[in-house]
Amino acid sequence: MRTEVQEEQIKTGLRGDEKKQFEAICKAIETYADPLAAFVRENYPLLDSHELTIAVDDVFLKLAKKAKEGRFKTDGSLKSLLFRIVRCNATDQLREKYRWRRHKSLHQVSGDGQDNQMVNELSDDEIASYVAQKLSNAPDIAAAWRVVTQEWTPARQVAAIEIVRQFKIWIGTLPAVQRKVAEVMAKHYGDVTDEEISDEIAKADISAPLGSVKSARREIREKFKLLIETKERNKTT
Repeated sequence: MRTEVQEEQIKTGLRGDEKKQFEAICKAIETYADPLAAFVRENYPLLDSHELTIAVDDVFLKLAKKAKEGRFKTDGSLKSLLFRIVRCNATDQLREKYRWRRHKSLHQVSGDGQDNQMVNELSDDEIASYVAQKLSNAPDIAAAWRVVTQEWTPARQVAAIEIVRQFKIWIGTLPAVQRKVAEVMAKHYGDVTDEEISDEIAKADISAPLGSVKSARREIREKFKLLIETKERNKTT
């Protein structure tokens, strides 16, 4: 009930003059900054602390801009609005992180400063991190991942980091074709089909029949899921 009262007070302030808007934004930060940060930590574990801060801070900047321009709508839940904004912000941060790393991977600068357009393989760590992020949002894995990431602490999301660490070690043991499947999965932020994976691997002069791609992709998904389930079982025993 207290939070509902606070929300109404904030919404009233956002409709007021400049001084009241400023006070309302400060109150919104006090009330929602920590829950928003916890949400980003839980659902976007690959974002570092700086990226998390940007995602959360931008929520209140956008809210202040809406209020100043008279675009803040008072109907509906303020909390829901803020969480929708932070979800978009965090997704944008993750996409930007992915684009930067992929650009770095695809464009190797030579000693003479020329861009050689070389295609470098991703490291085991990058593959594990990006594939884990994709799989953690899969319908059959997301719920279990959320349970594990409830163990977040201000210093480190210990459980999630340990799972990704074990996943990275396992990625490093994969035969060439399976590892290449994982790498292609990591390089595509959005959904990618088995056929597209097979075609991309073929460009690297590696023979990967569609059946092998399907099998490897299923194995990668099941391994990540097993690591999550094992971590949860160990916690409860």
